[in-house]
Amino acid sequence: MNTNGIPSASQFIPLLPGGARADAMSREPVDSPKSTPLSDSDRVDLSAEVRPAAHDDMAAAEARIQELRRQIAAGSYLTPEKLTVTADRLHAELLSRRT
Repeated sequence: MNTNGIPSASQFIPLLPGGARADAMSREPVDSPKSTPLSDSDRVDLSAEVRPAAHDDMAAAEARIQELRRQIAAGSYLTPEKLTVTADRLHAELLSRRT
């Protein structure tokens, strides 16, 4: 009987290459209608309207990463306020799991 809310290892069904499911104990393939191998031709194409926005998002993310790296290197990233917020969020998360 599982009382901690964490699934046991026997409840997981591993996936084999190509998306096929395997029996958790034997690792042998299991016949399943959902076991459809991926095609080498599967791909995603972004429309012309989306490409500029995706590029802008990536540029903004890269700028943010560089700023965070600069702050960490300078020793100014970790502040008492950030520690307080992190501790409060962790506390709230732990309390929510008790119910």
